[in-house]
Amino acid sequence: MKETIKCINCGSRNVVKKGRSKTKFSVRQIYKCKDCNKRFGFGFGKSYPAKIVMDSIIAYNIGNNLAETSKIIKRKFKVNVPEKTIYSWVKEFDKICSYYRIRNNAIKLFKPKDIIFTKIFRHLQLYKYRYHKAKVAFFVNEYFRGLKSYLINISSNCPNELFKNSARISNIKLGIDAERVKIFKKENYACKLASLALQSANKNSERHNKLQEFMLVNDTCTIATEVPVYMYLDEIKQYGIFDLFGNLSIKNNTLKETKKPMHLYLTTYPNSNAITGHIDFVQLKFGSVYVLDYKPDASKVDAVSQLFVYTLALSVRTGIWLRNFRCAWFDSENYYEFAPSDIVLRFCNVPKNKLREFFVRNKERRYFTSKEFHEKSSKIEVG
Repeated sequence: MKETIKCINCGSRNVVKKGRSKTKFSVRQIYKCKDCNKRFGFGFGKSYPAKIVMDSIIAYNIGNNLAETSKIIKRKFKVNVPEKTIYSWVKEFDKICSYYRIRNNAIKLFKPKDIIFTKIFRHLQLYKYRYHKAKVAFFVNEYFRGLKSYLINISSNCPNELFKNSARISNIKLGIDAERVKIFKKENYACKLASLALQSANKNSERHNKLQEFMLVNDTCTIATEVPVYMYLDEIKQYGIFDLFGNLSIKNNTLKETKKPMHLYLTTYPNSNAITGHIDFVQLKFGSVYVLDYKPDASKVDAVSQLFVYTLALSVRTGIWLRNFRCAWFDSENYYEFAPSDIVLRFCNVPKNKLREFFVRNKERRYFTSKEFHEKSSKIEVG
């Protein structure tokens, strides 16, 4: 989906292109708002283009020193950027790019070339799966050990053929009343990070990859991107919430669409017994695992079904109870969040012996995700 341009003065979308502004190294598109009659442009107002600024911050925060970062930028862009200029950019954006605060600890454990694990999956199209080794080591505690194991092992254990012959999670629409789902619009650093990162994308096709790379390197809580997830039919049934899936039917142990009013949109494959997808961002913060999806024009999108099923699949794969997850979708201006466990509690008849998987008191969550719990023996059984 193409993201529309809004006037930075009045918020109107009634804008047109009105020439370009040239600097020594870049050209910036200028727009004119037909409502307030003012001109504006995007960028940092600097001599260097956004791509060089953002790539410099990435190169530095990933573990290179200032001299190495300057050399990397020179090789990539054929431009000499002084070390003091690079450092000024790092300091200028260090509140948004919060990873800067733990960078010195991370480089003690990993070299710049080793700190990000990358794997290209060929699942009908190319998906670049990445996780940040230092953040996983620092922040994924004993309670979330299933997540750590999954992120490390999925590169070698992923059932790749399943992704080529299965129903796509992104096509799913749950059979629920969306008006009854508690969705919270919040201010979040994901929007600020998106606003920065997307300015360095020359084409719409670059936006997702640029944003994922920028957040993985510069945001403290983003630990993985483009994470493959899957869930088998039997696992959906065992979870006890099959009724949420609207008119998804079972025939010969495969997923099929029925001809009833559509609650679930699936591409039917001959022998499909699973649903698959790729999560844009996995974060760890405030004692919860966050599943995020970038959606241009987020205010016009309903991503509840897609994010809920992504999270359900990750819960099944990691063994982490659904109560420990949060879901959100966002763009550079808006951020919408909900708790997937609330959907189960609101729309399903959950047996009393299963309630603990979906409901937790804040005090209990704080304990299980605390340093105290992390330092205890792994003999403790966690959900």
